[in-house]
Amino acid sequence: MSTLPSSLSTASARIEHLVQSRLRGSPYPAIQRLSCDFADGRVVLSGRVRSFFEKQVAQESIADVDGVDQIVNGVEVIARSRPR
Repeated sequence: MSTLPSSLSTASARIEHLVQSRLRGSPYPAIQRLSCDFADGRVVLSGRVRSFFEKQVAQESIADVDGVDQIVNGVEVIARSRPR
C-alpha cells in the first residue's frame, strides 16, 4: 500500500515527491527549505545553505532514491558573517 497522495500518478511525480520528502525530513532547517526539480532521472537541487557540509548532506540524502540517476547540486553556500 502506497503512502503517496493519489494525485501523484506519474513516476516522475512520485520520484520528485520522495526527493522532496527526504529534504523536508532533514534535521537541518536550511536543507528543509531547498527546492528540487526532477525530469528524466535527473534531480536539480537549488536554494541556499550555510555550509558545504549542509550542501553535501542534502545531496547524500537523496542519492539512493530509486529513479534518480543524476544529481545536479546547484545549492549555494552562503557563509555567515563572523562577529568581530
